[in-house]
Amino acid sequence: MAEHQTAIVSHRAHCGTHPENTLLGIQAALDDGVEAIEIDVRRTIDGGLVLMHDTTFTRTTGDRRVVSETSTAEATALQVLPPDSTQQPQPVPLLEDALRLIDGKAAIVIDFEDAPIADDLIALVKQMGAASWTWWTSHDPHLAERLAAETPGSKSYLGWAASDRRFASPIDALDVCVRRGLAGINAQHTYVDETVVRYAHRESLEVGVWTVNDPKRMGALLRMGVDAITTDFPRATQLMRDRAASATEAAHHVDLRFSHGA
Repeated sequence: MAEHQTAIVSHRAHCGTHPENTLLGIQAALDDGVEAIEIDVRRTIDGGLVLMHDTTFTRTTGDRRVVSETSTAEATALQVLPPDSTQQPQPVPLLEDALRLIDGKAAIVIDFEDAPIADDLIALVKQMGAASWTWWTSHDPHLAERLAAETPGSKSYLGWAASDRRFASPIDALDVCVRRGLAGINAQHTYVDETVVRYAHRESLEVGVWTVNDPKRMGALLRMGVDAITTDFPRATQLMRDRAASATEAAHHVDLRFSHGA
């Protein structure tokens, strides 16, 4: 293995080729041997933690109800639509079931927007013994620090996007990581360059980037030495990483969909 290997993170559980945030997608990610699987969590009206990115079920299931106003039983009865006609719709899963399926075979990257559910997430991760393979990501530095402190062994990353007015740049976000003892940043990839990566590594911090599906950009980020790439198409990204590690020409012309199905 190369001295530095970029981790491949499956975005929303292989959402490029499988129903988003579902157990089927998680299993596909495990089968492909990714280092980490990113999922999104929302809480139902009766306290269930379900895998769902949006505040409503509309985009992924066609049901227009709001997640926080729906019962757990109602939520898990819904079917997530696949990205194409080659697969069947899949049930909306519980976070508990996702943790049980992954079971440390890869890291789980837990992304959530609703800070009040942090207590429930922390409790479940600790209950299931998942802290050592949990990577948190939060745009709130206070919350990111708390997640790291209350789940020893986990990694906590500060999310960064250009729209986030709290930090002027990824460098500013990295400075916050130094002060708060965070693992590094998970940043919008278009704003990451060699200067950011060098600065992070000089401070013993990591740089993850999201969400990268363009082959040329993947190649550039791999050459920079970013620590993790979140992508909808992990198999193609793995192929590019392995070629780069073998000191061959970066695979700038890989067809992402074809490579995933190869």
